[in-house]
Amino acid sequence: MHILRANKKEDESPLKAARQERQARVQQGAESEDMDPTDDEVVRYIRGAAAWRDTDGTPNKWWKDNECEFPQLSKLARIVLSVPGSTAAVERVFSHAGWIASAQRARLNGTTMGMLVTSYAWMQQEIDRLVGLDDSAKAAGASILRMMDKTIKAKKEKQSKRRIK
Repeated sequence: MHILRANKKEDESPLKAARQERQARVQQGAESEDMDPTDDEVVRYIRGAAAWRDTDGTPNKWWKDNECEFPQLSKLARIVLSVPGSTAAVERVFSHAGWIASAQRARLNGTTMGMLVTSYAWMQQEIDRLVGLDDSAKAAGASILRMMDKTIKAKKEKQSKRRIK
């Protein structure tokens, strides 16, 4: 690598010089077959073998441009850097959490919020929330669940009236 830099002409473009350095490193890597290829990739990456070039500033683009030099690491980077798109279900959960955590309920802690959001989701899916409870808990929980069901039903009716208008 130092030899290439010493022999590099001043009139070469930075992109051309980077390509030549990459080719030289690939050749050097091909000559030294005593190391596991994946380990060699990691060592070369850590040592900064591939400089950050003008790749529109995104890591995904950088890994795509350096895929030939780091084939295994680029595959791993694509997995790590990929972010699943948000789904409507997740957005609805946060919307319901916002509805539950209103200004009147500002003192709710995280555990209580989690239980309320989960209970709300169960009610939406019409899951029997009293399964596994003993008789006294079922009796106590039934009245609370009826009240919650009425509230949710009223909210749904209000929303459907808004859609009609």
